[in-house]
Amino acid sequence: MIPGMLMILSDAILWVSNEGAFYGVSYCLRMAVFALIPGKRKDGYEKYSEYVEKKSQKRVQGYSFLFWSGLVTMGVALVFFGLYSRQ
Repeated sequence: MIPGMLMILSDAILWVSNEGAFYGVSYCLRMAVFALIPGKRKDGYEKYSEYVEKKSQKRVQGYSFLFWSGLVTMGVALVFFGLYSRQ
């Protein structure tokens, strides 16, 4: 049951990430690294709007198999759990 839930939840995290929910966090962490490490980037920082536009073009595709395989695994686990709990 737990592997099925993990597959479904990892699919949910990928979906949320593809929608842009983590763009702000990743932009802030990237700028913090650039600010703390000397000589990391001297040509200037990119604006947030440019960063979001660049990231939105590189989306992850083809990850729906995680949801379906997680759903099948969860279904099989629930069937066996139901058979086990009847004893």
